[in-house]
Amino acid sequence: ELTIEFAEKFTELLGKFIYCSDEGELVKQLTQLIGTNKWTKIYSRETGWLDDMKEYHFDPVNTDDLASCDAAITLCDHLVARTGTIVLSSQQLSGRAASVYAPIHVCIAYSSQLVYDLKDALLALREKYNGQLPSFYGC
Repeated sequence: ELTIEFAEKFTELLGKFIYCSDEGELVKQLTQLIGTNKWTKIYSRETGWLDDMKEYHFDPVNTDDLASCDAAITLCDHLVARTGTIVLSSQQLSGRAASVYAPIHVCIAYSSQLVYDLKDALLALREKYNGQLPSFYGC
């Protein structure tokens, strides 16, 4: 199963993986993570996703200052099971900077974004962006 393979490889790379069965559980896990770590400034440009989470009473204090945030929450394009990597692109609202500059990067991904290999992710990116790869992509 791709989910298990991704989780194993991701944790080998020292990532922390939390599986949530639905968005209600996701909000519970995020709220607990933010509270436990006492994060007061969360950086995220994922406005549509954050708006959707308000129905679950998830509305973290958001900051536009990436340099002084406690953590960043982003979405991604794909998860690569074989390598345990996350594929981000410049076309996402948070871009790629949040994953590099924030002290903690929390990536929200869905099982539908899992692919086996990087080749599969690149093919899916090309299809998603009408034959063009975003100007910057990375894992």
